Amino acid sequence: MSQAIADLDGRDLQRQIRKATRKLERMRAQDVPRMTARALNRTADKARTGTRRKLSAVKSVPAKVLKRRVQSYKASARRLVARVWVGLKSAITPAELGGGAFFIKGKRAGTLKVGRKTFTGVFPATMPSGHQGLFVRKGRKRLPIEEPRVRLSPEAQPIVLAEARARMRDDFPRELRRMLDFRIKQLRGRG
Repeated sequence: MSQAIADLDGRDLQRQIRKATRKLERMRAQDVPRMTARALNRTADKARTGTRRKLSAVKSVPAKVLKRRVQSYKASARRLVARVWVGLKSAITPAELGGGAFFIKGKRAGTLKVGRKTFTGVFPATMPSGHQGLFVRKGRKRLPIEEPRVRLSPEAQPIVLAEARARMRDDFPRELRRMLDFRIKQLRGRG
């Protein structure tokens, strides 16, 4: 066989449209935006979780460290926009990553290994404020110094966009259908 053919019967489609119209007529005007907001919120939560997991894998950082940095903001019936937010301002320090091994190679500087991430040229120092930590030099001179950090910025934007688009394409229609069916069952039970 050189081709695949599927016939679509218009009568079946008309029956489905009439059935869906009857269901929607039973709903009140405020129910549809409310159910849409709920579906958006569930989809945003799934996108948030997927973004955390992918960022965690790309940056070699535990997902629990990204909990504060990747959040979702809820939609409402009046404002049908849910948002997944990734905080890029504050980078992740080795202290937040928890448990690391500091190896000295030579007199003062060494390497810091935290998880799968390795920082080189790291040395212990005490700041004028009394903060003790591990630092690296910013340039070739002795000063300035900074704590080694993991930045999310270059990879975060494409990951969150791809995850949100994929979830809207795959999960949102299913969630919306589920929410509307749930509401219809509630209305059917009442009357």
